[in-house]
Amino acid sequence: MYLFILSACFTEFPERDFPPVITILSPSEEYRDQIDNPYNVGSFIPFEFLVVDPDSKLNTVTVVLSSNIDGTLYQGVPNADGNLSILLATLSAGEHQISISAEGDQNYISETFGIALNTPPPAPILTMLPEYPTTEDDLYVDILLVDDLDGDDVSFNVEWLRGGIIQPEEDSIYLPSDLTNKEERWYVRVTPSDSFGEGESISTSVIIGNAAPQFTSVSLSPEEVYNDQPILCESQVSDIDGDSIEISYRWELFSNGITVDLDESSELLLGRPNEISPNDRVYCHVTADDGEQLIEKEDQILIGNRNPEITDIIILPTSEIRAGTTLECIALGTDSDGDSFDFTYKWRKGADDTSGSLLAVGETLVLTTENVVKGEYVTCFATVEDIYGAASTSTSIAVVENTPPSMTFAVLSPSNPTTSEDILCYASAEDIDSTDTVTLEYQWSINGLPIVNSTDTLPSSSGFSFSDLVTCSVTPTDSFDNGAPMSETIQIENNAPQINSIEINPESIYTDSQVTATVDTNDPDGDTVSLTYMWYVDGALVQSGIYNNLDGDLYFDKNQSIYVDVIVSDSYDSTAETSASVSVQNSPPSEPEIYLSEYSINDDQVLCEIVTPSTDLDGDDIDYLFEWHNSQLLLTSGMINTNWVDDTVASSSTHLDDQFTCTVSASDGQDSVSTSTETSIIACELSYSYSIEEDLSDIYAPDPCWEIGKTDTLPPVSFSDFVNMGTDSTQMIYNCLSSACVAHNPTDETVYYSYGYFPGGAVAFHPDDTGITMYPGFRWTAPTNGTCQLTIEVYGISSYATASTDVNVLLYQLDAQQNISLLGEAFVNGYQNPEEFDLLIPVSSGDLIYLLVEGNSHYDWLGVRGDISCVY
Repeated sequence: MYLFILSACFTEFPERDFPPVITILSPSEEYRDQIDNPYNVGSFIPFEFLVVDPDSKLNTVTVVLSSNIDGTLYQGVPNADGNLSILLATLSAGEHQISISAEGDQNYISETFGIALNTPPPAPILTMLPEYPTTEDDLYVDILLVDDLDGDDVSFNVEWLRGGIIQPEEDSIYLPSDLTNKEERWYVRVTPSDSFGEGESISTSVIIGNAAPQFTSVSLSPEEVYNDQPILCESQVSDIDGDSIEISYRWELFSNGITVDLDESSELLLGRPNEISPNDRVYCHVTADDGEQLIEKEDQILIGNRNPEITDIIILPTSEIRAGTTLECIALGTDSDGDSFDFTYKWRKGADDTSGSLLAVGETLVLTTENVVKGEYVTCFATVEDIYGAASTSTSIAVVENTPPSMTFAVLSPSNPTTSEDILCYASAEDIDSTDTVTLEYQWSINGLPIVNSTDTLPSSSGFSFSDLVTCSVTPTDSFDNGAPMSETIQIENNAPQINSIEINPESIYTDSQVTATVDTNDPDGDTVSLTYMWYVDGALVQSGIYNNLDGDLYFDKNQSIYVDVIVSDSYDSTAETSASVSVQNSPPSEPEIYLSEYSINDDQVLCEIVTPSTDLDGDDIDYLFEWHNSQLLLTSGMINTNWVDDTVASSSTHLDDQFTCTVSASDGQDSVSTSTETSIIACELSYSYSIEEDLSDIYAPDPCWEIGKTDTLPPVSFSDFVNMGTDSTQMIYNCLSSACVAHNPTDETVYYSYGYFPGGAVAFHPDDTGITMYPGFRWTAPTNGTCQLTIEVYGISSYATASTDVNVLLYQLDAQQNISLLGEAFVNGYQNPEEFDLLIPVSSGDLIYLLVEGNSHYDWLGVRGDISCVY
C-alpha cells in the first residue's frame, strides 16, 4: 500500500460547531459506483480526498478508509492542506463499498461510494502446429482458454513475430506458409482479455524446417510399348527452398504376382523380351534428394501384347471328301512376343462364311449325311490365341464329293439249309446321297466256284450237297460309283437227332435210392446216336458221362432236387433236353428198442429205458415222445425232446400189482415210428427223503414196501447204555425196521399218540410205567453214498410239571469200520422250546445214524419231528 498525504493551510475561523467536510477527488466518477467499469486486481487504485474541518485543526482529524470486503484500508490524518492521497494495489476482487470517515474535535462525518475490482483472465495454453513445420506448412496456433475466475467471457489477441519483430497484419490463429522461410524462428503471442481488461500474455515459437522437394511429373513413354522396346522414364522436380536436387532411378517388374528388381539405374530401360512378358507391369521409381530429405514417385506401364499370326492352314484329306470321312484341320502360327499359343478350330457350312451353320468344334469333323450333302462347301476356321488372349483367325475350304452306296446286310435263309431246300439271299444297301438310286448285283458260288445265277435265289437243284459251303456276294452301285460288296456263307447241314422223352425212375426217391433215366430218341437221317447224361443236384453238376443212373448214397440227400440233361449225338450234330425235376423224400427213422423195468431203481419210479435208439438214413436229429398208460387211462404225454424226458412214472402214481404200458415214438421232424412195452408193479425201493413220523408210524400199519418185525443188530458195546436188553420180553420189546427202531413197553399202545403237549407231526416215546429206566431213540441206515441234511427237532415233556428234568440227547454216526462220531448233543427241558439238530453230513451206504436219550426220570416223554433228505 502506498500512502500519499497532502495538507494545506487555512485561515482560522471563529469557533463554530461545524462537522468536517470530505470531498472525493479520486476515484473519479467514471469508476465510482460503476460495476461495468472495474479496476483489475493487482493494479494501483488512487484514493484522493480533501478534508475541511472549521472547528478542528487538520492534524487532529482522524481519517479512516475501509472496505466492506477487505476491512480497514487506511487510518491517518490529512496534510496541512487537508489533502489525503492513498495508492492501493491490494484490494480483492469483487464489488467493494468504500467508506471514508473524518472525525474532528467536535464532529464526525462519513461518505460511502462503490468500486469494482475485476480478476484478469488467466493465460491460455498454446500449442503450435505442426510441431516441426517446413516452408510448405501453414502455421496454426491452438489456444486452450482457461476459465475466468469471475465467469466473464474471455477473448484473445494474437500477434505473430518473425524473430521477435511483430508482423502487424497477421492477427489470426493461422500464418500462411508463403510468409515463412527455412531456418526462421516464428513466435506467436496471445493476450487474453475479458470485458474489463487484459490478462497476462503467453507466447510459443517454432523454427521453420526444410521442405522436401516436389515432383511436378513422372511419366513413362511411349504410351504403348512391347517387351522388346525401350521405355523412357521422364521426371520434373521443384524445391520451394531453392535447394540443389539430385535425381536417381530404380526399375521394377511385376509379373505373375511377384515383384522383382530390374538391374537398371538410368532413365532409359531397354527392351528385355527374355525377362518381360506381355501383360507384365513395369514400374519406374524416381527419387529426389535435396541434401536433407528424400522423396520418391513412381509411374507404371502395362506391357502390350501383339496378336499371334497363322502362317499356314490346310484341310486333310484333300480328296474323297464325303459322308463318313473325318476331316482334320491343321494350322501353323507364330507370335512376335515369343508367347506360347494354342489353336482352336470351328467348322462351318459354306465357303468362308461366318454365318454358316456350326458343324463342329475341334480339329476334326466327321462328315455325315445329317451335316452335309455332296456338292456343299465346308470351311475350317482356325484361331490362334496366345496365353494372354490375343488372337487371329484364318480359314481353309473343302468341297463334299459323291459317296458310293454301302451294303447294310446280306443274310442267307434258312440259316441251316439241307439239300432239299432253296436258299434265299436277303440283301439291302443304302446311299447317303439322297438323290442317288442304288441297285444290287448278286454272285453265287459253291465251295468257292462261281455258278451262273444272278438272282437272289439259289434253287435246291443247283447241285449243292451235305457239308458244301454256299456263298452269296452282293455289290451295290449308283450312277457314279460301286460300293464295297458284302458276302454271306453257310454250310449245308445234317438233320440233328431228336429226344422224344426223358423219365426218371423210381417214382419215389429216398436218400439210399438208385435213380435211373429212361430216354426215347430218333434221328431223321437214320444215323446211329450216342447219349450223354449230366446229373444235377440242387442245380450243381455232380456226375456226367454215359451212365444213366445216380447213386443216392453218394450224391443226394432228402429235400434236394434232381434233374438230368441228356445230349443225343450222331456223327455230325447233337441235341440236348432237360428232364423234369424230382425231389428226394424224407426217410423215416427206425423203431427204437425199449425195456421197461419191473421195479424202479430210483425213488420207487417206473423207468422206461431205450435200449437201442432209432437211426435215420438222412442223419436227422431224432426226438422221442414217451406216453404211459395203466389199466385205466393215459397217464402222461411228454414233450418232444431228445433228452428223453418223461421216461418215468413217479412213485406217487404207482400201485402194487398195477400194469403199465410205455409207448415211445421216434420222430425226425417229418415222420415218426412208435414201439410199446408193458410191466407190472411188484415191489418198491426206499425213498430219498425220510420222514421220521411216517417211518416210525408204519411199524403198526405196514406198507407192502416195508419189511418189519426184524430185530437188527444192537448197538456196539460203547452204546451199552442205549438199551437195557433183558430176557423178560414182557418188560420191553426192541422192534426195528430198516429205517428206525424203538424201545417201548408192549402193553402201552399209546406210544405213538400225539399228546397235547407236542406239535403236530411229532412222534412221542416214553419208558414203561414199571420204573425200569429206558433210553428211547431211533436208528437210521443210509441206503447209499451221498450227502444228507438232518433237520430234527427234539422235545422233552414231563407228565408232572414239578417232575421235569433235563434230558440229554445225543446224535452219533457209526460207519462200516465201526468208527463212532458224535455229531451233536443237547439238553432238552420239559415245557421249553425244542432243541434242533440241523446238520449236513456225508454218508456211505450202511452208515448208521443214532439219536439216543439219556435220563432216569420217570414219566418223561421224548418228542421227535423232522426229516432226513439226501442227495446221491
